[in-house]
Amino acid sequence: MYSIKFKPEDKEKLKELNSRFKSQFIEQSLEWFSFQSKLSSRADVSIFVISEKKDDLNSAILFCGVTVIKTVFGKTYLHLNRGPVFRENKINQESFSFFVEELKKYGIEKNAIYIRFDWPFREDFDLKALCSDKIALKDAHFSNQPVRTLMIDLTKTEQEILNEMKPKGRYNIKIAQKKGVVVLKSIDQKDVGTFYAMIKETATRDGFSVQPQEFYEKMFASLKEENRVKLYMAESEGKIIAANIVTYYGDTSTYYYGSSSNEYRNLMAPYLLQYEAIMDAKKLGYKYYDFLGISADEKTKDSWAGITDFKRKFGGFDFVYHKPSEIILSHLWYSLIIGLKKLKKVIK
Repeated sequence: MYSIKFKPEDKEKLKELNSRFKSQFIEQSLEWFSFQSKLSSRADVSIFVISEKKDDLNSAILFCGVTVIKTVFGKTYLHLNRGPVFRENKINQESFSFFVEELKKYGIEKNAIYIRFDWPFREDFDLKALCSDKIALKDAHFSNQPVRTLMIDLTKTEQEILNEMKPKGRYNIKIAQKKGVVVLKSIDQKDVGTFYAMIKETATRDGFSVQPQEFYEKMFASLKEENRVKLYMAESEGKIIAANIVTYYGDTSTYYYGSSSNEYRNLMAPYLLQYEAIMDAKKLGYKYYDFLGISADEKTKDSWAGITDFKRKFGGFDFVYHKPSEIILSHLWYSLIIGLKKLKKVIK
């Protein structure tokens, strides 16, 4: 086994890898790696390739973008977001074990406390088929990505998709249409500012945190280079009252971020935005529309509960990922990090 490591700037290598592996996750795309490398909260981004022959992408078995995320006291952790990506029928313990050893060396070099895997696999995937007993995987202490998502099958007809929505969902779409809500679509960078002002308003109302403005601006700038992103905005009487960021990659279009004004909520604009985005993705030939995340348990009133109720009105089916895992590189620092997070919750 051989390891090849390169940076997001090596675009030709990445394009070759993406064409060979055909990852369905935008988080393992050239454009996403470029976006991550521009964030001040990231210490580094590297792409690892494990191949059967030295310096040979043709014999590559797996690849994975690895983001080094800054944490406290000058420490970091490694994040594998929907990776690693394996070549078809090439999943095996040998290549993954070799990859983990390379990750550990990289982690030590980058002052990392642990390695986080937000897996690309379904919940029923047997990690024992991938991990030897020597790899000390443990359940993650938290997840960067939702484990459960809701998806719509875009290969169905428009009428079938509508029929599978809940009556209230169809009704709210019609309300927005009758009230004259207009949907605008943009890839103009300046419109991200409009989105950011609104998502701050949404976060204050619904009690969730948002990223700094640079996060959304740099995400949009990187993804729009290859038409991987679009901003949907709902307008009423000349005023933007809701906005969504939607991404495109592989066979999937994803509702990544959404926002809405405290005013005009009776116009049901978010429902029309989703409907337009779903139908546009279908027309563009995508197979799935991914709502990105819903509550892991319908009975649990967690922070996803409100948005889950909204998303459920569009029908679709559940897709559940394998729960995230971690490999601890420094047990002392890991215990300290866990303790600080528990203390922060108590103080809140």
